Amino acid sequence: MIITQSKYYRILFTAFNQIGVIEIPGEPSNPIVNEYLKTVGQPGDDEIAWCAAFVNWVLLKNNIVGPGKPNARSFETYGWKAQERQLGQIVVFQRGSQSWMGHVGFDVGQSTHNIMVLSGNQNNEVCIMPYLKTTLIARRDYL
Repeated sequence: MIITQSKYYRILFTAFNQIGVIEIPGEPSNPIVNEYLKTVGQPGDDEIAWCAAFVNWVLLKNNIVGPGKPNARSFETYGWKAQERQLGQIVVFQRGSQSWMGHVGFDVGQSTHNIMVLSGNQNNEVCIMPYLKTTLIARRDYL
């Protein structure tokens, strides 16, 4: 994977450097996750959904203002609709049975059926995981 060819290189560099940040079961919460949560006005509790907080934090670290909301679907209309795929774009996926539910992260690769997503709150940590292309609801450019 050659991320240096993406216009989103700085953003991806910031996100990759967070891989391995993990929730702490019970009290206290992980102070790094609490920093993510502050960007969306949420109290420090790493046991709540924090994928949108992670994406907002990564953007802010690169002097880019995200939607600033704690829900993944707030990124559905952020920036503008991508015309073609590029590493580092923000991707939003359907999750759960409610229309407000979702997951958000950064596109870091793909296979035939999946998009590889770098995000927070994936298995309670920052990591890369595959998401079915059929669950993708938005791909957003923001630079």
